[in-house]
Parts: sequence; C-alpha cells; structure tokens
Amino acid sequence: MAQLRYENNQEPSETNCERISSYNTRYPASRSNVATRSVTNRVIYADGDKVVEFHVTAINNNDLESAAAVISITTSIIPPQLYPRSFSLSANNSLCVIFSWQPPEWPNGPITGYQYKCNDEGLWTNIEHSANKRKYQLCQFSPYQVVECELRAVNSAGNSNSATAPSVTTDCDASTAPRNIQFSDRVEEYNEGRVRLKYTVTWRKPETINCAEINHYITRYPNSSSQTVQTSTLSRVVHVDGEEEVTFYVYAVNDANIHSPVSSHTITSGTLKPQKEPTNVVLRADNSFCVSINWEPPQWPNGIITGYQYKRNTQIGTEWSIIGDVRRIQICQYTPYEKVQCQIKAMNSEGSSDVATTDEIRTLCSASTKPNNIKFNDPVEEMNDGRLRLKYIVTWEKPQTINCAKINHYVTRYPTATSQTMQTSILNRVVYADGENEVTFYVYAVNDANLQSPVSSFSTTSTSLRPQITPTNVSIQADNSSCVTISWKPPQWPNGVISGYQYKQSIKSVTPWTSIGDVRSIQICQYTPYEKVQCQIRAMNNEGNSNTSTTVEIRTLCAASLAPRSVSFRDPITTQQAGRERLMYTVNWQKPLKENCESISFYNTRYPASDSNITARTVASRNVYADGDTVVEFHVTAVNNDNLESAAAVISITTLEIRPQLHPTSVSGMVNNSTCITLSWQPPRWPNGPITGYQYKCNDEDSWTDIENSADKREYQLCKFSPYQVVKCKLRAVNSAGNSNSATAPSVTTDCDVPTLPPNLLKYITETSYKPKESEYHRRRIIMHIPKKDILANCREITLRQYKLNGSVDYTLDNQPLADLNAVTNYTIVYSAGNDEGFIITRSVVVTTGELEPGPVRVLMEPFNLSCISLSWTEPQPPNGIITEYQYRCRAPQSPDSIYTTTRERRDLVLCNYQSGDLVTCEVRASTAIGYGPASMNATTVSCGDPGEAVVFVDETVVHSEEMQRELVNVNITWMAVTANCRSIVNYSVSLSYQDEVLKVKTTEADERALSVEGLYPFTNYTVQITTTNNKGLMSHSFYTLITQETVKNISITSTDHVVVFSEVMKGFYYTTIILKPIDLMNVLSNQSNYQLIIGNIREPTRGRHKRTAVFTNSTCDSDSLYGYETAAELGITCYITAEIPGYPNIEVTEKDLSLSKRNIGIGVGLSVGVIIITGAVLIFLYKRRLHSKENSETGDFPLNRTDSLTSSVGPPVPVKPANLKSNPKPVPANPTLHPTKQAIPLAHLTEYISDKEAIFSEYNVRLIGLSYFYCGI
Repeated sequence: MAQLRYENNQEPSETNCERISSYNTRYPASRSNVATRSVTNRVIYADGDKVVEFHVTAINNNDLESAAAVISITTSIIPPQLYPRSFSLSANNSLCVIFSWQPPEWPNGPITGYQYKCNDEGLWTNIEHSANKRKYQLCQFSPYQVVECELRAVNSAGNSNSATAPSVTTDCDASTAPRNIQFSDRVEEYNEGRVRLKYTVTWRKPETINCAEINHYITRYPNSSSQTVQTSTLSRVVHVDGEEEVTFYVYAVNDANIHSPVSSHTITSGTLKPQKEPTNVVLRADNSFCVSINWEPPQWPNGIITGYQYKRNTQIGTEWSIIGDVRRIQICQYTPYEKVQCQIKAMNSEGSSDVATTDEIRTLCSASTKPNNIKFNDPVEEMNDGRLRLKYIVTWEKPQTINCAKINHYVTRYPTATSQTMQTSILNRVVYADGENEVTFYVYAVNDANLQSPVSSFSTTSTSLRPQITPTNVSIQADNSSCVTISWKPPQWPNGVISGYQYKQSIKSVTPWTSIGDVRSIQICQYTPYEKVQCQIRAMNNEGNSNTSTTVEIRTLCAASLAPRSVSFRDPITTQQAGRERLMYTVNWQKPLKENCESISFYNTRYPASDSNITARTVASRNVYADGDTVVEFHVTAVNNDNLESAAAVISITTLEIRPQLHPTSVSGMVNNSTCITLSWQPPRWPNGPITGYQYKCNDEDSWTDIENSADKREYQLCKFSPYQVVKCKLRAVNSAGNSNSATAPSVTTDCDVPTLPPNLLKYITETSYKPKESEYHRRRIIMHIPKKDILANCREITLRQYKLNGSVDYTLDNQPLADLNAVTNYTIVYSAGNDEGFIITRSVVVTTGELEPGPVRVLMEPFNLSCISLSWTEPQPPNGIITEYQYRCRAPQSPDSIYTTTRERRDLVLCNYQSGDLVTCEVRASTAIGYGPASMNATTVSCGDPGEAVVFVDETVVHSEEMQRELVNVNITWMAVTANCRSIVNYSVSLSYQDEVLKVKTTEADERALSVEGLYPFTNYTVQITTTNNKGLMSHSFYTLITQETVKNISITSTDHVVVFSEVMKGFYYTTIILKPIDLMNVLSNQSNYQLIIGNIREPTRGRHKRTAVFTNSTCDSDSLYGYETAAELGITCYITAEIPGYPNIEVTEKDLSLSKRNIGIGVGLSVGVIIITGAVLIFLYKRRLHSKENSETGDFPLNRTDSLTSSVGPPVPVKPANLKSNPKPVPANPTLHPTKQAIPLAHLTEYISDKEAIFSEYNVRLIGLSYFYCGI
C-alpha cells in the first residue's frame, strides 16, 4: 500500500479567496473518478511495477478550482498475485502431459518464469525459458498413471501462490504380444463337406498389459490376410486340410482399444487322403482313333499327389491303369465315331480320392475314300455362251468307303483346279468345252461330318472346231504418205491351232483375199499421200475360216512440200523505228515447186536469226528493220494444210553502217574524294559500227574533250574539282559515220573530310558524386562537353556530338550526365563527333572515378553465454574505396542509448555485461575517406553458449595377463569440471577409440567425471573424446591423445613336435622367432604342448587398423629327416602355421609362403631376417632394423628377395631364410664352426652368445644388430 499525503505547509501559497474548502483528487490516472478530500492526504493502493499518477486540485470557498498538481511514480515489484490462471492438464500420450495456463491476473512485475511439481514431489522444478510460455509438455510418467500437478509464477520479487490443475490420467499404451501359441494334437473331422484336421490353438495373455485389462483378442487364420475373429478367451478351434502350411496370428486389445504387437505360430499339418475327386475333368476326341482326358488335381490334395488311375471305359471288368502326376493322358485304339466314357481318381501316400466320371463323347469321323470311275461321254456341237461349243456329260461312282454315316454331297470343279466349285447330290454333271482344249474334271465327296474325301480328277482334250468368232482388236494406222499397217489379235476361241490369216485391201467383192502366216500385223505400201484405204481380215485353222472382221479405214499421210524459192533483199531506206534511226528492207520469195499435199496454208519466217521468233505470212513478202553494220539472216518455210513444214530457205546479208544510236548508256559519276570523280558508262545500245572513242564536257563547258584511247574504255577519272562541289557531266560516242546523242550523268558532290577532335579529351570531362532519388547511397557521374568551335567540321557543320561507356549500346548527348557509376573504377569513355554528311570520328579516353561512402556490411551475431554475445561483420559491399575504419554500437533494454566505438580492423568481438534474456541490437558501419556508409543492424537474445573444453588426466597401471601371457595397461581417465556457459552441465559422454574403432563409450552425470578401461596394449596411440552437454543442449567436444606406457619385455614360447615359436614384446612391438627343431632338441622341448600365441599390433593393410591375431602352430615335418638341413623346405617337407584373424576365414600358409613384406610388418618398423646354425638347429629370427638393398652389404644387413606375405598381408608376417644365403645340403657336424674361434655353442648358452652384438658369422654373411633381448631357455 502506497500513501500520498499533503501537509499543511503544502497548501497553495495563495488561496485567492478567503480559504480552501476542499481538494479534488484523481488516482491512478488523470481520467480516474474524483475523490474529494477536506484534508491534505489520501491513502491509495497500487499493484507492483505499475506507473500511477496522483492528481490534486484545490477548491476555494468561492467554489473555484485550481490547476492540478501531479505526481507520477512506478510502484515496487512484489510477488505475483494470486496464482497462474486457467491452469489445466491434458494427457498427450502414455508418457507425457501438457500444461496449459494464463499468467496471474496481477503479475506485479515481469514474469521471469514458472515452476511446477507433480504427484507430491518435494522440490519445485523450473520450466526453462518459460517467461512467455503458455504451454509445456512434461514427459516423465508411466502409462495409465494418475497425474496431479501444481504451477506457480516467478518474478524477481518471489513466487506466486500455486495453482492446482484437475488430475489427469496418462494414456494407455499397447500391451506386449500374446505368448506361447500352441497347436493341440490333430483330430480328423468332417468339415465343410470333407474330412479335415481339427486343432485347438491356445495362447497365454501378454506379459505386460499397460492398461486396466485386456478387453479381447483378434485372431487371423490361416494367413495374415484371413478374416479376423474376435474372442475373449485364450483359445480357438481351427480346421486345416492335409499337409498345408498355416499360420495363426493373434494380438491383444486392451480397454483403451490399443492393439498389442502380433504373435504368430506356423505349422504344417499332417497328411490325409485326397478329398473329393479330380476337378475340371474333360474328355475330348482327338481324332477318329484317340481321345484325351484333361483334369486338375482334387481341390484338397491333402499332401503330395503321387499319381492318378484311369479306366478307358466304364464297362464292368475294365481294369484301372496307373499313371504319374500328370494332367493329361491320350487313350487310343478306338474306332471312328465310337462312344467313349472314362473314369479317373487321384492318389497320395494315404490312399485314393473319389472317382470322377467323364461325359460320354464319340470319336471323330474320318474322310471317305475318293469318288471312282470318272467318265466323259461323246460330245455334241451346241451353241453356248454365244458361240459354237462341245457339250459333254461327266459321270462318276460314289466312294468305296464312306467312313462316317453317309455322303452328304459332292463338290466339283471344271475345267481347272481353280475353277468355281459346284455342289451336287447326284453322280453326273453337264459341261461345255471349246475345240481342242484340255480340260480337267475334279470331284470329292463330303460326308455328314463335313469331312472331305481326297479329290478325284479326269483330264481330256476336246475335238477341233473352226475358229470362233473373228479376229479381235483389228486396227489400222497410217505409217507415212505411202504405207499403212493392219494389227489384230487371234479369235477369242481359236478352237484349234490357227494356221494363218487372210486379208484384202478393198471391200469390193472382186478384190481377192491374200493369205499370210500366223502373224499379228502386216504393212501394206505403194499408196499415194492422203489416199483412203479400207481393209478386212479373217483367221484359218484345219476346220475352216472364221467369220470376217469388220472393215477398218484410214488415209495415208501428207508429205512436206519443197522449200520456198528465190528469197531476196531489196535496197534499204533509212527511217525512224523503235525510237531510233534504222534501215528498212523488203524481203520477197516464191512458193515451192511441189506442195506434196492439198495446198500451202502459210509461210513461217524468222528474222534476224535462225532462233528468232516466228512470224507467219500468208503472202510471199515481209518488211524487216536492221541497225547499221549488222549481220542478219532471213529464214522462210512453207506449211501445208496438214501442218507439215518444209525445209527452210535462208539468205544472209551485212547491213550498211550508220551513226551510233542513241547515246552511251548507264552514264554515272562517282565521287572518289574531295577533288576527284569517276565517270563510268556502257556503249550505246546500237553502235551501228565500230565505236572509235568517247567525248565529254562538264559544268557547261563550251567544247567537247576527247577521252584518249577510249574506244574500249568504260570509266574515266577526272581530278579537277574542289571539295563539296556539285559536278554535272555529259558524254557521247563516236564512230566513222558520226556522233551519237549525248548522255548526261546525274550530278554528284565531292566528299566532305572527316571531322577532327581536339587532342586532349580529359580536360572536357567533369566527374562528381550525387545521390539518386529514392536511394540511400551516393553514386558517381561524369559530364563530357566539347564545344563545336573546338571540333574541325571538314564540312558545313558539326551535327553530332555524343559519348558512352565502352561496351554500352546507348550514347549520351554531349554535355549530358552519364550517371549510376561505381566508385574507384576505371571507365573507358568513347566520344563520337559527326558532320552533316554523316562522317563520324570516334576516340576513347580512360577515366577513374573517385571514392564514395562504402556500402552496408553484413552483421553476424549469436549468443555467447548468459551475459555475453559474439559480434562480427563482413566487408562492406561495395567497398567504394579504401576502408579506413569501422564503427559499432549495441543497445540493450537497460542501456538503450549508446555511442559508436571505432575500430580499424574487422574482427570477432565478445561483448558482455548483459543479462540473460536481453535482446541486444547492434549496428555496424564502415568508412572511406569520403565518410561513413549506412549502418547495418542485427539482433540476438542473450542466452547460453557452448560449454568449455574438458581438461583430461590419465592414470596408468601395468598388469600381467595370464590368459594372454603378456603385460597390458589399465587406465583411469578423469577430467576437470567444464564451464557450462549456461545454468548447468547436464552430462558428459566419454569414449575411448583406437584408429576408427570405438572400444568403450560411457555417459556420466555432471558430478561423475571418470572412465576406467582395462586391457590396453602398451606403447599404443588411443584417442579419448569427451562431449560436454549443458542444460540448453549445446555441446563441446574435447579430444585427448593417450599413448600407453612402455612395458618390460615379455617372452612366451609355443612348441609342437617340429616347430618352436618364441614371442617377445619390447616397447609395445612384437617379435616372433620360429625354430624348426632338429632331433637333438626333441628331448629338451618334449614337455611342451600346443599353446595359443596372441600377436597384437598387426596392421590390417586395407584399412590401416591394428588387430589381435591368434596364431596356432602345427607341423607335419619329419624330425628324423630334418637333421643337418637349414630349412624343412630343402627336404620337400611342408611346415605350416594356422592363423585365426578376426573378420577373416582361417588360412593355411605353407613353407614356401613363409616370407616377409616390408610394407606390412609391425607398426612403422622394418625387420631383417637372419639364419644361424647351432648344433644342427635352424634358427630364423627377427630383429628391429630398417631394410636395405642387396647392394648395401657393407651395413651388415641382407635384403629379402620375396615380397609376398602371409594371406595377402592380413595375418602376421612369418620370415624365412633369405634367398641370398647359401644352403648346405650336406649334414652339419655335431659341432659346426660358427666363429673363427671354432667354438661350439650349446643351446643353453644361446642368449649369452647372441648378446655379443659384434658376432659375425662370415660363412653366411650375417651380422646381428641390436638383439640385446632374446631368451631361448626352456
């Protein structure tokens, strides 16, 4: 409660009346209701964090009111009142509920968040970032759980009262699947019209119901697509046919109607005999002797059908025949059209099915035999089809065997096999034939099954008749003026062999017939031109002549007349014709001596050449025109009334010479430059004689000037004019008869010169900056202005001045701005000037624009932690010059006003001293020498950042592994607490990996920061990764490289009957020694048994990983034969080892594969191989050393000549004796000489002997280097 009080000394200083009667107050605002007070104080109330105003005026005894005194305050923040409103819970699923609420009615200050507790939890839990939230999902419950929660609001002054929502129950979840589905023993029972197997299927209820109870079960049987059956019990009776795979499906439905997963159980039922008979049984007749039965298996075979039995008929006593598992059988040896009915049944291992009986059918009819004894009777001559023909009656007999019920009809063809068929039910047919014609009669029988018999046929040749009727297609044509040709074709029915033809040339009865051979045309000559000719023709054979053909008629052709005679030219006269002066001649001729037809119709003339157009004349003369000195020809032919043209009569002359007509052609003047033009022309169209030259005069000159040697010229250059002068010239041609008319060339004007620009163009360019309309940024522009007086026009005047940017299409006029240019950019300006004749000069000049304010930067902001944000920005685009500095400023609610901070470098900044949840707004701008560009703005909310990085500590302990017979390393990894950069760290995830293989992963709570790992290899690189997650879900990743410590050497020995394998570990590397044992070592090692040797750190070449490899030694070497030899391979004995490698199949390696490859041995270490013979034993050893080539023999090392390795470099490499060491096939003495001292080395002293690093075995060129740790004592 806040009180505002006026004391007595706070009364108005002047009452301006007798006294103050009362005070009017308004609260909490100027428009609040008036409360009148007679004293100078009033008690008022306000909620927290509210701006309130108190207004008071004084009223004097004259009821006059003073001006108001006003005071405004912001009330203090107090805890929210009363509690969150409309708080409710709703179940979202089986694990989660959703809170919904509204803020308290009186928050009394900014709500900073909300807190909840549920189901009698002791502590309140903050809802993260919930100041403005109205919903929250909480997922910490179990299915079907009653949930009751409280919610309270929080501000900086404290908590509100809590609101309790009505309780809700989380949703039910699906139960687990029903269990233990079982089928009972089978019972045979009649079901669905057949014997079937009955099972009772039982199951147990789900192990977990996840709701109140199971309401019912849904089952499907016999497959997943079967209809569902609902039951409330735990069993169901089902039926199945024999040997059928069925599946029973069941799932539970709880009282929330949620389905459990489906349980299923599949069985295959037992065997029953087939139920019902075979199906789809069809009996078909294949032919007249065979039938086929087709069927399908019984609908319920109840097992594998082993075969079928059938009867060929249903007669009593017919036996069943057994066949395999087929679907069709053919039964033969029936007679045609016989009744057939069969039976069939199926079999399996349990018995036979019911019997299926087929329908009754008949075998098919077969065709009858062919008709017999076809005969033609004697012919009779009779008119048929409009001509005389021979008539025959053909008879035949019915088939000997019908092979069906009866013959239905006969089908005949005559006179060929392709003739139209004719059907008849009797045994004869009337036919006709022409004379001497070979005909064939065909007939076949058709029985009542519509089957055709084979065809019977009979051929005969008819007797002769005279030809019928006349020769055909008789025609005549005139071949020329004296001959005609008659053509024809034989009579349509020659009725025998045509022996020849007869013709006569006139239809007069007295004209005799002329006989000719068997031809189809004849030419008859010795007629006169245009004579009428009539002819007839008839055919002949040995029986007589045919009828006479119709008369054909034609006329002989006309012949061309002879050529016209006495063609001549009369003397010419000069006349105007076709617009010029020409010569006119009259040409005369006489008609031909012989016309060779009825008459001459007209004459065809050609002039002045043989290919000129024809001019027809009905008289024997024609006027023609000619130019001077021209060779012309006159051609004339006569055309008779048959339009036949005679040969041409031709006369040729050369005309007289006259002056040229009309004038030179195509005369024109062409300007060459400012002082010269070129006259060009073509000769006159009609020179009328040889042109001897040309003359000209220009611009009203008085006299003509000869152009020298110009008879064959066509152009001439005159250089005597001034620039831009109008020139007009005339030209005429000259020959021996005189001058032509003159031709005037169109006037021309000499050229203008190209304008000239001033030399220094830069002084005419002005460059400035400007700000375009509706734009926030400045741009550069230039203005180029060259006055006309500074440009030499070289013509009347300058008409064009413009400029543009190089590469641009559009020009800008002179003295107009070229705008929208970038700053600090080189531009090439192209300037063009032109005169009134269109001559343009263009020149370029390069201009560099000045700087401008830079463009905007891009501001990048993100939260850094609970009190800081990170700020960075990009280069301004465009920079518009050299960036001199940047300025930035940031504002938050508690510091709304801020000033710019200047920096010369663009960099990442971390700005702090903010409060969590503040919205921080930052502005950044860049500057050039011109000034600052526009400021760019971005904003972010102060919140959590990524956690810090973990600081790791490792403790190592070396332990001995009895199982692996070697030292291993146990490590304990711890780390310091990581800075959360938020409210808290939620958890850590720590992993240990080797290469890309993760060996162990663990997630820990915030206060648990340790990981223990056992059994690591010594002196090996491992990677520790720690991922830290804070309460906002942000992560950081820390990496630590762990190199396990070195261990002391560890020696292990494995032995079989013939092989000893030593293994030692030095500084994390494994060294393996293989000894092929001779006889004298058997007793020493006789107590050894097969051991497993674990070899680690073998590099897998395909991935670069390191594997543990289990190697088992074995041998088939004959120890008696090995004595005295360096290797078992020299005796042809195979000694091998077997390696079990994780991820790979077992492999076997023979002696020849015991080789070494530099690229896959150990971990970055090369190995050398040597051989020592000690008392008959062959020792192959490895020691740490770089490999050298054979040429480096002075180093004491010897190279390997084999590069193949065990199992393609997958298993551990096994060395053999190098190839460049000499082998001794002879047995080695008991005490061989190995040193100049000739001292024998017992096996027990091997360690001491080989520790001498300078020991040289000169016989084998082997020097031991660095083999200071080696044990072979047993």
